[in-house]
Amino acid sequence: MGLSAARAMLGAGARLVVVGKDAGSCARAEKTLGTQTVVIQADATDPACARQAVATCREHWGSIHALYHVAGGSGRSQGDGPLHEL
Repeated sequence: MGLSAARAMLGAGARLVVVGKDAGSCARAEKTLGTQTVVIQADATDPACARQAVATCREHWGSIHALYHVAGGSGRSQGDGPLHEL
């Protein structure tokens, strides 16, 4: 879902900073998304990750105009389940 959203945003003219947890997904993102994207390998559960992403965005693109957060989940091994149980 995140990579598809990134492609759509790039198609609309956005410049992106994307964060991936593992090296493989980061490498795929770099290859797929091209030069208007900066890819950071980091764990979104670490508060330092957000600071790094914001700093990287400002360094490369000057400012932030939008945020799209795709990471998350309930931690359940069999899916997230009904919303009222989360």
